[in-house]
Amino acid sequence: APRHAPLLTVLKAGEVRVQTPDGDELPFYVGGGALEIQPQRVTVLADTAIRARDLDEAAALAAKQRAEEMLKDRTTEIEIAEAQAELVRAAAQLKVIDRLRKLRK
Repeated sequence: APRHAPLLTVLKAGEVRVQTPDGDELPFYVGGGALEIQPQRVTVLADTAIRARDLDEAAALAAKQRAEEMLKDRTTEIEIAEAQAELVRAAAQLKVIDRLRKLRK
């Protein structure tokens, strides 16, 4: 919103909606990053950004399944952390896909 108080925060994987000057909302999936709000500008620095309409549901489901299998194998702490992060990203993508599907109805 215009004249918002300055803010800097970390973004987790999920949806970011961009409002265009004509009032349309464009949904994006971001895989994490940072958000900076200044009085006249908002900046998103994302690790990954994909237009919601371009998300691949089959790929997200496959990534979720791979991450769940890695967690079952319980290898090193680093591999477990990587699998958990991948699971969070895949779940966030599926949530964005589901929301977009509901909006289209």
